[in-house]
Order: sequence, then structure tokens, then C-alpha cells
Amino acid sequence: MLAQNDRQTDELIFHIEDLYSKLSQNGFRKGNDLQSTSHILSLHENSSSDELVAKSTEIFDRMKKERIKPKSMFYPQMALLTFIEKGIDNLTEIKEIWEQLNAEKPFKWKKDINFMMAVTFVVSDKIEDSSLLQTNLSTTIETLIQAQQAASMAAISTAAVAASSSGGE
Repeated sequence: MLAQNDRQTDELIFHIEDLYSKLSQNGFRKGNDLQSTSHILSLHENSSSDELVAKSTEIFDRMKKERIKPKSMFYPQMALLTFIEKGIDNLTEIKEIWEQLNAEKPFKWKKDINFMMAVTFVVSDKIEDSSLLQTNLSTTIETLIQAQQAASMAAISTAAVAASSSGGE
């Protein structure tokens, strides 16, 4: 996705590294999740690093207020929320969907994955309804969502296999 970006490679790498550094200075833990987040945020074409870090930090803080622990595995979902208008205001809706998923018997043991799916559902819905998003950006976010859904399904499959193999012993 980054290869399709029109920016020069050096400029893009600097932007990603700047985002990573500034996010880590604002309470985000360093690691693979933060790296993914900085790559996702770099897809914003008309926002500065400082604006993106401020949006991400605002979402991080709002999650705490909503009693959603902002785990590092949720950083990419926070980055996705920066792409929709007033992404921070969607946390209440996301929390409601998350709680509904957690209440369903087949899903109640997968709370982290449920949160990721709740964000995906809301972002997908907002992208389809928004005429403000450019087609290219919309396609990029759809690709991100599909990749996250594939990763979620792989995690669910792995957990199911592990559970079934340990249950027989």
C-alpha cells in the first residue's frame, strides 16, 4: 500500500519514523503494533505528523474514559479511526457493538478480537456512507480492513485448533 504512495521513498520513511517516535513519546508502547500504526497513519496525505499524533492520542485517551483498555494490539484500530470524520465520537458505538459480541456465547472468550471486529464494522460502515473520502483512500482502508479480518480469522482458527487439540488430552 505504501509503495502506491506518490511521495518519495525517503520522505515517506522519514514521515513513518517521525510518527513512530512522536507516538512513543505520547504514551504508545514501542513494538510491532506501533510500527503498523505509524504505517497506517502515514497513508493520510494532508495531515502533519503532529495532527495525526494528536488525533491518535485523543482516541487513546477517550478509550480510557470509555473503559476500553487501549492495548497495544488495538493501536492499528485507533489509526483506522483517524480516517473517519469524528472517529473519536464513534467509540461509544464501537463499545456497544463490542459488548454485544462479548455477550454472544460463541464470541465471549475472544474479547480482543471482538473489539477489533467492532472497529472494523464501524469504520466500514462510515466509509461506505462518506462522500468525503477519496476513492483511493477508501480502497486503501478497505484493503487494511480485509487484512485485519484475515488476521483475525487466522487467530480464531489457531485458537480453535489449540482448544480442540488440548481438549482431547
